[in-house]
Amino acid sequence: MSCVSVAGFPPRRSRGHQARVSAVAQGTPGRDGAGQGPGVEPHRYREVIRRFQERELSHRAIGSMLGAVRQVLAYGISAGLLSVNVAASVKAPRKQQSKAPTDTKPKDEPWTHEELLHLRAVSDQDEWAAVWRLTLCGLRRSEIMGLKWDAVDLDRGEVRIEAGRVLIDGRRTATDDPKSKASQRSVPVEDIQPGTIALLRGP
Repeated sequence: MSCVSVAGFPPRRSRGHQARVSAVAQGTPGRDGAGQGPGVEPHRYREVIRRFQERELSHRAIGSMLGAVRQVLAYGISAGLLSVNVAASVKAPRKQQSKAPTDTKPKDEPWTHEELLHLRAVSDQDEWAAVWRLTLCGLRRSEIMGLKWDAVDLDRGEVRIEAGRVLIDGRRTATDDPKSKASQRSVPVEDIQPGTIALLRGP
């Protein structure tokens, strides 16, 4: 039988398949039911898959291998060399869900109210006390760095977040719009942390 005459298989691929099927077909049951050779029972393919799993081959690699075997045996049937595709009933193992590694690092716990009060009491003694207060009010570092006096309403006790200032090369800084549109906001710092305006006014 010519390779070209086997439907659905290009000549070059058919030649490769024919060589592989010939190895399997030695003693394989033919269409007349004669003979039984090694390597054609489904359990043998399952054994190969089990060995691949023991070698920790990926689910994708095992599936590709099994698909290639089925294709070769399908060619054997089309070419009249085999009577049955014994790999058709063999299923690839289910893909195992990878388990996330156990995180042994201690998890960060949010500060308690008492801890925040202690931080405020200590930071109020620092020369940058006003900056620490703005941090406790929820401002980002870039927002504090980008703050200008015309965005501070001392009478209403609010600051407007209109810009952010960041370090760009280890020495220079750049001022631009806030991180996101939602970041453009007014923060009632005096309501959040009473005494913040007094620190901003200075002595």
